Amino acid sequence: SNIVFGRGPAKPDERFKLVDLETGDGDKLTHKGFLLASQYITNFLSQIEDKDLLNKHNWQTLTQFFKLYGGLGGDSASTAIASSIISELSDTPIYKNRYITGTLEPDGIVGQIGGVYEKSTGPYRIAEITNNSQHFIFPSANLEDLEEKLILDPYNISNKISLIPIDTFNQAFELLTNPNISNQTIKNSEPVSYTH
Repeated sequence: SNIVFGRGPAKPDERFKLVDLETGDGDKLTHKGFLLASQYITNFLSQIEDKDLLNKHNWQTLTQFFKLYGGLGGDSASTAIASSIISELSDTPIYKNRYITGTLEPDGIVGQIGGVYEKSTGPYRIAEITNNSQHFIFPSANLEDLEEKLILDPYNISNKISLIPIDTFNQAFELLTNPNISNQTIKNSEPVSYTH
């Protein structure tokens, strides 16, 4: 996402724009994911105490998926979309070895997705190519499904990348933006329901 200051509309309901809709590259699921992310961010911004701060600047977010690999996007990308927008707004970097998926609800809960195992193979491939640590952050609602798939996993994904279940956007953003993901960082952001 890019944040454009001074050129976007001043109306809060026009501050989020999905470029892919105009170019014809986005599909209905991508639009749904973008709307979920926008709803969460609108709720998040409404809780900021200094309301004038948001209205002092004329800003708009422009979000675009440069490549949609085999249907990636949609509502499972809503947590990633919201993270990228809030990262830009807050000038807080997201580290490149972090991958996230999850359906972000307007109340900040990160919900279940489809194909969690298949999505975990992306960070695995990057780890294989770069020989660097990679972290896959996913909804804890998918933990059981992922664990079942990992039993017969030919790639041994769980030994190559960190698999980190989350329940909320706050947990996700902390893990995406913390420069060091340690066992303590993961423990501090763990969902209450997750046990080792």
